[in-house]
Amino acid sequence: MKLVSKHHSDYQEACTGWNRAINHAPTLIAFCESNQDIISAIKLAKHHKLPICVRSGRHHYEGDSYKDGSFVLDVSQLQTIQLDEIAQTVTIAAGVQNRQLYDTLAEHNYPFPGGGCPTVGVVGFTLGGGWGYSSRYLGLGCDNLIAAEVILWDGTVLLVDAHQHPELFWSLRGGGISVGVVSKMTYRLPKKEPIATRIFLDYQLPNNEAATTLLLWYQEWFPSLPRLINMKIVLYRNQQQILGIKLTGIAYADERETKKLLAPLLKQPFLVTNDCKSGPVILANRWIQDNHPEFEYYKSGGRFVAKGLTEIQWRMLGKWLSQMPIEATYAAFTLYGLGGAVTDLSPVATAFAYREMQFIFGSQIVWENPEVTKSCQTWLQNHWPAIEMMSTGSFLNFPLHPQAETNYYGQHFTQIQQITQQYS
Repeated sequence: MKLVSKHHSDYQEACTGWNRAINHAPTLIAFCESNQDIISAIKLAKHHKLPICVRSGRHHYEGDSYKDGSFVLDVSQLQTIQLDEIAQTVTIAAGVQNRQLYDTLAEHNYPFPGGGCPTVGVVGFTLGGGWGYSSRYLGLGCDNLIAAEVILWDGTVLLVDAHQHPELFWSLRGGGISVGVVSKMTYRLPKKEPIATRIFLDYQLPNNEAATTLLLWYQEWFPSLPRLINMKIVLYRNQQQILGIKLTGIAYADERETKKLLAPLLKQPFLVTNDCKSGPVILANRWIQDNHPEFEYYKSGGRFVAKGLTEIQWRMLGKWLSQMPIEATYAAFTLYGLGGAVTDLSPVATAFAYREMQFIFGSQIVWENPEVTKSCQTWLQNHWPAIEMMSTGSFLNFPLHPQAETNYYGQHFTQIQQITQQYS
């Protein structure tokens, strides 16, 4: 186990997260390489009476994985992936990231219901629910979880599944964890898929009215798509003041079938980029991953909408984009597709409380100059009360503080609190 303190030469790098707008200063960072390291780190944190933060991919939008004055338990060095084609399972250690798991499974032609960003930790992704471009076809990441290894704060190691500690297992599937460290997760493998088509469409709109027309049509049309396809649609304005709508997605079909399914969308006016290419599933995932930057200055929040937004609401969002800070490089409002396989489980089957919603509603602003961080963050925060009025709940993987925990857990809040008390 490597310990890094504020006096260590590696301290600054050890504190750097994907969202460079977050600058926290933990007291100690422990890079663990085994379960015993994790147990030792927990004891050390208790000895120094420091609050513990657990970190893997460094992608927490609000920096909760390395808070000021905390003891950071970094599990990014735990990298094992065990594929069992007889049992049809894959078991990963706590530090495995999206790209690593995609690449390993692709060697055997398996897809995986992971996320789009390559360096997100798969365990944290799953604990928050786990939305991805395969969600309507394969379910959320948490839906495919079948077992986990948990190290409690007292050092006890538990194997949890539907039969052993089922209440804790239930809470891990979309409810996060506050009773210890998840050191391993085991997933059910989906069936092998030989081909997929990546989808990227970009519409550049002349005005807010044209954008609103397309968005209203899309949110009515999208639920009619078969579950083999999922997309996110983004209303954006960039630094060049271009107002656009872009769609990114994956279809588990060849290019011809995908374009047939998308035909009504492809006929919409103002389409300037139509990029749909089929090939092995891994190529679709890699293309999406490669379009993510290594880091960003970023502020974002995620909530849910049942069916979509009204005409008045979309017009208001478009107006907000026209008023984004001139220092920002990009601002956007996004609908991430749900439905399909996400609705196969009942709303109480896992701790993910928003299965009946049609979309995750995301709000984002991006900038490059750290000196304008405050003004860009303030732009989104000032609009947040109105965003709360037009949406519901909160998506645990896209947090924006301050938010009450009840927003994340919805109807499951009391049950998750009881489980936390039981295992603490």
